[in-house]
Amino acid sequence: MPVECHTDRLAHIKRLPHNPLSALYLILHHATLSARYHGSGWINQHTYGRFMDANQVSLRSDLEFCFAEAALCLGPEYISDALLHHDTSDAETALLNFYVDHGTLDWDWPCWGKQAKGEFEPPRVHGPQRELGRERSLFTTLLERLAECVGCGLEDVRSRVERELETPDHSLAYLSLAGKARLLEGRNVEDGDRLGR
Repeated sequence: MPVECHTDRLAHIKRLPHNPLSALYLILHHATLSARYHGSGWINQHTYGRFMDANQVSLRSDLEFCFAEAALCLGPEYISDALLHHDTSDAETALLNFYVDHGTLDWDWPCWGKQAKGEFEPPRVHGPQRELGRERSLFTTLLERLAECVGCGLEDVRSRVERELETPDHSLAYLSLAGKARLLEGRNVEDGDRLGR
């Protein structure tokens, strides 16, 4: 049964043990990288060009954070829409709505280096005025809980979890595509779902 209330979702993430948190992280990480390299719209790396300056890297990080947050809030359908049905879904609108809520949005206009045609400029978005106590991010809560479980700082979560998932004896290491699909569906991963390594 899906958890509908945002507060209940936060509480659920805070109760999860290490392996389910790692599984969620793995799903979000692979979905975000898939969107970066194969998606469409603002999430795709072609939006930024071959060489990125610090502003472009910062925007990409913000948008990828918002992509992960949207996936946690809206579910696997959002990932499917963003990757497979971009032209017929509201995935781009949803991403930009999450960007309004969770992005830094501190750009000076016009952007630095905007003299030449075709230069990069971030999306201009606006939304309803939010109160200062807006809802806590699910993705931040997930990362904080993982940091607590693996015993490291928040800035080291990504490298620690990815290194841990590369150890041959970990149950989530070397998953086949079928294993990743089972994981995304919320089903148990079986031994046959691991690649032979």
